[in-house]
Amino acid sequence: MYVTKKKTRRGSRKISFTDDDPNYEDFSLVWLDEKRNQNDFQCQLRCIINYLKLFHNIEQCINYVLSVTSEKIFLIISDTLSKTVIPRIHDHSQLEHIYIYCRRRTIRESSVQTYAKVSGIFIDNSSLMTKLKEDYQVSSQNLCSTSVVTSEESINNFNLNNSPINWFPLLIETVIRTPQSNSIKKHLLSKCELDYIDNELEQKSIEDFRQNYKSTDVISWYRRDCFIYRLLNKAFRSEDIVTLFKFRFFLADIHHQLENLHLNYIEQLSNEQKQWIFYRGQGISSEELNKIKININKLISINTFFLTTTNFQTAITCAKNSERNSFIESIVFEIVVNRSVAKSAKPFAEINKDNDQSEILFSPGTIFQNESIEQRDSIWYVKFRLINEKQTKEMNQINELLKRENDYASPLTLVGYFLWKIGNYDKAKHIFGILFEELRSFDYDQISSIYNDIGLLYNEHSYYNEALDYFEKSLKHAKKNRSLNIAHISTILNNIGLIFANKKKYLEALKYYKEALQMRLEINDSKPTDLADIATSYANIGWIYANMHLFSQSLINLEKSLDIRLKQLPTNHPHIGQSYNYIGYVYFLQGYYKRALKTYHIALDINLASLTANHPDLLKTYNSIGAVYFGEQKYSLAIEYYEKAIEIGTTSLPSDHPTFVQMFQSMAYVYKSIKNHSMALKYFRKALEIEKNRPKLNHALLFEIYTHIGTSYESMGKNSKALNQYKTGLKHGFKMKNQNYSRIHAVQSAIQRCINRADQLTVKSTKKR
Repeated sequence: MYVTKKKTRRGSRKISFTDDDPNYEDFSLVWLDEKRNQNDFQCQLRCIINYLKLFHNIEQCINYVLSVTSEKIFLIISDTLSKTVIPRIHDHSQLEHIYIYCRRRTIRESSVQTYAKVSGIFIDNSSLMTKLKEDYQVSSQNLCSTSVVTSEESINNFNLNNSPINWFPLLIETVIRTPQSNSIKKHLLSKCELDYIDNELEQKSIEDFRQNYKSTDVISWYRRDCFIYRLLNKAFRSEDIVTLFKFRFFLADIHHQLENLHLNYIEQLSNEQKQWIFYRGQGISSEELNKIKININKLISINTFFLTTTNFQTAITCAKNSERNSFIESIVFEIVVNRSVAKSAKPFAEINKDNDQSEILFSPGTIFQNESIEQRDSIWYVKFRLINEKQTKEMNQINELLKRENDYASPLTLVGYFLWKIGNYDKAKHIFGILFEELRSFDYDQISSIYNDIGLLYNEHSYYNEALDYFEKSLKHAKKNRSLNIAHISTILNNIGLIFANKKKYLEALKYYKEALQMRLEINDSKPTDLADIATSYANIGWIYANMHLFSQSLINLEKSLDIRLKQLPTNHPHIGQSYNYIGYVYFLQGYYKRALKTYHIALDINLASLTANHPDLLKTYNSIGAVYFGEQKYSLAIEYYEKAIEIGTTSLPSDHPTFVQMFQSMAYVYKSIKNHSMALKYFRKALEIEKNRPKLNHALLFEIYTHIGTSYESMGKNSKALNQYKTGLKHGFKMKNQNYSRIHAVQSAIQRCINRADQLTVKSTKKR
């Protein structure tokens, strides 16, 4: 078995036989020995590599080593076990170094010389510690994470949820911009104390940081080989945005200091030079090297702080330190910085200067043009050129689209909101959880904003009860503020109205929408933002009246909204497209299909001119046009537009988004109408697959889908399958809050019909015998 030290109270230890202890650093130290258990030596080892796992069982050790995919492993193994274990794990990519620990000088050098990762045979603790520390320092230097930023294809097919675009550099910027609170440092250090509970050296560093940290010392703190450097590097390399968020005050401090140093550094450089060259030498994995090789002339992001030197020979020496490891490639980065882009690029600056060289630190997420790569004398030479991101078409488009998506989030919740939008729901919830831990440091408006933004996210995924709960909490905290933020309260009221609208409780929705509008009208001073919100309120009220079939009142409000937007916004603004969509919906409900089509096509033209090709608002318009054609019984055109809507959905929404259920059902109804029951069945099944796997079941919707699947099977003559679907549907029908007795009776009749048909077939079969 193996043991892991489970963290409890500071200074205490509890042994656990489960692997529930996460590693927050880049390295894992594994010690396999059937008998040895030196507690004092373990403490010394943890001062070099904090994460130590002890194994006495060979198979458990091997299984653990082979299961690790993120951290680099340093293995200490007894000489008696080495011949059995090393051949089975040596080629694992995450295994970095092996140290053979002897009780006696009984193992021959030749027996292990064939294994490149064996760093030596040791008979005493001191020599092993010295070698381990030396190897750790080289391996730590070699950690570097790069990513391809984007390509023209990914820009043209841009979407938040399934995009090939690497969002990490933008997430880093978002973290840095997040407002700070007094409790961030306190919460971070409390967490770090738990992470290093049995590491006395790091506990001292944490206490030193607590007592003495100043923002002006931030770079020197980052460069110290202590908990900050280790945790941040692992977080950057593994793109662990949650850990980076916990460090956001530190990242903001280092960013601001680099900004200040950056301008001074640029001004000190010679005006005669048109460009400067910096170097970095290190080892690199074959995977990272291949990423660089296949992306020549692409934009490459370095996803961590990137320390370089002005001395070429220093870089060569650092690169050669990795030559003896056959699994690591030696590489020298040549960083070219043109004067024309130096000032406007992400901040970089000189942070240390000796007689013959300077050290230059680049910000995480800095983007370079990958110009060339070649190998000379066993060293790879890569040429990167610093770019001005603002001058690249790709980055401008990404930043603009990102801004559009984040218009609805407050600065405090921007990181969590962004993560949710790109489909990282667990990480988003983790970020919001961190904010909740820090709530006491925020004012009522900030707390209200957090609750409001979480409500929006739950609404987007049709978790209406949860969304309503958060909106009500948001409203409660907003009203606690002595200087009432009327505009903010109005927004929350609109959002509560939205939930009731989605739940089809239209009178309740109308009440909140009207209250929000009244508040807006009272504070209106003709500012564009106020007028935009008033237009939104009119549109919301018009939408509710449409669903209540009060069409004249609906059109009055929708036309008021459209009139404001036409006066305030550019001709092709998406909000104008939304107004036409709503008006088209009213005509559709009235059965005025020609008017509806004309209005929807106006909305479509605006959306095509103002939105990206895969924007969800285009999906809605295509879906609406498909519904009109279905109403006109023009089924081929209905299928055409529904297919366009589904195509956009597959690239702009998570695969389990509730919108797919509605779209698949719409497509199924078309095929059912033209008696193509196999295709209808295909789409009903797709809708069912999403809906039945949702955390909270919508029994009314499941009742409807199962019933339609049953009728499709029955129409295809598959009586027994139809019967099973009807029975399953009926179970959901009985669980509906508002039971539709006529529909339930119809399904019961269908079940009886299938049973009778089965009985008749049985009788006929018996007579034939």
